[in-house]
Amino acid sequence: MRLIGSKTEQDIRKQPIKYNKSLFKSEEIIRLLEVIRSLYPELKVAYIIDWIPEQGEDIYKILINENIILEIELD
Repeated sequence: MRLIGSKTEQDIRKQPIKYNKSLFKSEEIIRLLEVIRSLYPELKVAYIIDWIPEQGEDIYKILINENIILEIELD
């Protein structure tokens, strides 16, 4: 795939940064951060790369420390 610097590419680049900031600063997602830190106490950086809101739970895929991908479900 060739990158051309389009608006879509720029938006895709901004999304993980936005999710990273919300993960560490949002009160709504504090429970998710607590679970991640309990599993990976050496956590330095985390990016939510996918989020699927379901009826009973939310499913997250998270990139941790640039080399671990975690999939987690929260009620």
